[in-house]
Amino acid sequence: MNARSLACLVAGLVAASFTSRGRASIVLDLAVPEYEACGQVSINGYVAASPGAIQRLVWVWGDGMTNESWFPATHTFPTNGDYTVQVTAFADTGESKTATRSVVITSVCNQSTNIVLNLAAPEYEACGQVSINGYVKASPGDVQRLVWAWGDGTTNESWFPAKHVYPSNGVFAVTVTAHSDLGETRTATQQVSVATITLSCDNTLRVYPPRVVLKDGKTNETLRVDLRGKNGLPIPVTLAQTTFVSSRPNLVQVDAQGRVTGKGLGEAQIEVRVQGQPRTVIVPVSVGEILLEPTILLLNTNPPSTGQVFLRAFNADGSAVNLSGRQVQFSGGNAVASVNAQGVVTPLRPPAQFWDSPYLNATLDGMPARNACFVRVTATNLNLTMQDYAGENVTFRVATQVGPYPFGALMNDLQVVKVFDAVCRLQQRLCGATPNQGGRQFFALDPGMDAGGTVPCGLSGNPVRLGVVVDNLGSCFGGEDWLHWGVIGHELAHDFLSHASFADFCAGLANSGAYSEGLATTLSAYSFDEITAAPERFGIAPATLANFHGIFLMPDSIRTGHYEALTNYEANPDYAGRFNADLLDAIMLKLGDDYGPAFLFRFMSVFYPPDELFMSYQDETQRLTFWVAACSAAARTDLRARFRDRWGFPVDDAYFERILPQVQQRASQRDPVITASHVGSDAFHLCAHAVRDTTYLIQSSPDLSTWITVQTNTPSSFTLEADLPLPSGFGQQFYRVLQWR
Repeated sequence: MNARSLACLVAGLVAASFTSRGRASIVLDLAVPEYEACGQVSINGYVAASPGAIQRLVWVWGDGMTNESWFPATHTFPTNGDYTVQVTAFADTGESKTATRSVVITSVCNQSTNIVLNLAAPEYEACGQVSINGYVKASPGDVQRLVWAWGDGTTNESWFPAKHVYPSNGVFAVTVTAHSDLGETRTATQQVSVATITLSCDNTLRVYPPRVVLKDGKTNETLRVDLRGKNGLPIPVTLAQTTFVSSRPNLVQVDAQGRVTGKGLGEAQIEVRVQGQPRTVIVPVSVGEILLEPTILLLNTNPPSTGQVFLRAFNADGSAVNLSGRQVQFSGGNAVASVNAQGVVTPLRPPAQFWDSPYLNATLDGMPARNACFVRVTATNLNLTMQDYAGENVTFRVATQVGPYPFGALMNDLQVVKVFDAVCRLQQRLCGATPNQGGRQFFALDPGMDAGGTVPCGLSGNPVRLGVVVDNLGSCFGGEDWLHWGVIGHELAHDFLSHASFADFCAGLANSGAYSEGLATTLSAYSFDEITAAPERFGIAPATLANFHGIFLMPDSIRTGHYEALTNYEANPDYAGRFNADLLDAIMLKLGDDYGPAFLFRFMSVFYPPDELFMSYQDETQRLTFWVAACSAAARTDLRARFRDRWGFPVDDAYFERILPQVQQRASQRDPVITASHVGSDAFHLCAHAVRDTTYLIQSSPDLSTWITVQTNTPSSFTLEADLPLPSGFGQQFYRVLQWR
């Protein structure tokens, strides 16, 4: 127990014995400063009060900066020199004591006059969030990165504006260092005073759906507000306590019940506030749709050919937008192909390397199309007939025949569009993300020649590109009578994972590909597991199901090949040397086998909402520990020993314990919450918050030990409702709702 904790404990005992206390005697001793690189100093010490307790230490660093910090206190000085550091301890009895220490700074990193670095005044938001904007420029050279030290022990890299969430109120000294490509640096400091953290900041406020998409005749959606406490339990919220405000009421209307309506074309936001809650939720609203077509152009240089791209736009009610008099702009041409103002695309040369081929983009009155057009240029005409196959959520543009491969027939015979409409819905439900601002997801067969390595196997985006080598007949799309279902699902999953919260986790990993690729495979396998478990729910025929299995990257193949690789790895786990994407997806699927289909849903809930940055990491070990904590929260059991001993993960136990409550809260935030009300004399109405298109089991038990499923329910909205008979006699009956699939 440190001196401060002991002092608080003693003070508590004294307060229980006496009605008043005398003046406190404060002991305040400072250790010798410890010097680190680039002007950073750390000062440790000892402080105690008797009677009473120390409430805070206020530091005056002698360079114009002050802040509050317990021991050890750390500060970065902007210039070399001699400084007198002063610290004052304040006791809860009102007394204070001051001590000073001289520091001599000689290690400030080169403060280059070639770099201009200015910081704006901090902007404060609710619950400890601070944003700092500024200006930085190097001449000569370019600024490569900005490194922030936030004064609370956390550091990160971020361009302006940089944002940080503090764990407690207080005064903090923020230091940012600009690094140029010439090896020069410049540092600036800023003081922030955080006073926005209240008890309500521990609550979680969510609004479902996280994005409203109005298109294809759907012109309204009702928002559901979900407020939960730190313990994960719901806090009742009435509509009278809730305010909904549209940023563009001429385009999108929202009433007091949270019903959102829009019929035109554009983007808006709904701001949702709950009385007494410091946080607000912003719900983006996409109204209508702008599409760039075709999604792939096949052009050749011998003989020369040209292509045409064009925009189509639709209002939310499904009516076409008249483009006459509207401003349409095309962009994205390069040395391989150019595009003019009328959308005429001219091939210039075949690509020399993989990333040469251009993606064309377009805007309508400044509003971007939801997809791009990929241009494949070959020397000679490939003589392929391309055709669109459209469904509710997806469109495939596929060559009807490539050599012996009858892709057009396979599209129809194997229900490809229907399958990936379902996969799209499943991955959206799982991740809570809406790629392409809710726009249509395109898939394009990308044919080309083998030379130069310019044809991908699969590449995520909109369109998802699926490569076919025409001259050597290699295909990542399919064969004569089968499709690479798992490859297509894997690339689609990348689109659902391309959001800020997951990207922020991956960004600091040495082996980030193991997680981005492995989790994409996991999501793909999960989707086909769901369809296989309930094909009638998605309208999938037995012949299509049979085609799923036994093909590379299918659920069966993964559980055979990847599980075997994991078993071999477990015999000699070496995370740093051997861990890869196949092992990661095997681990996640095994945990799903062990803890049920809800495991992956709860795991992805940790990253929800998709664009919320919620975790700070100091090093790779903390990032990996967070992954272990997320899996543990999803499984509702401590998995540290399994990850550490069987799979070789480094685990920071102190960090795990610190973040686990927050991670558990996030994992449970989309779990169903049940309410019940009478319906007549012999029935009751059960209602639960739910996730749309998710299957739930409603179970009953007389004793909380034996449970019987009384109903299976798949709600089409964000509310699960069921009418159930009241128990007979005078006994009691317990009910629960479990997510199944």
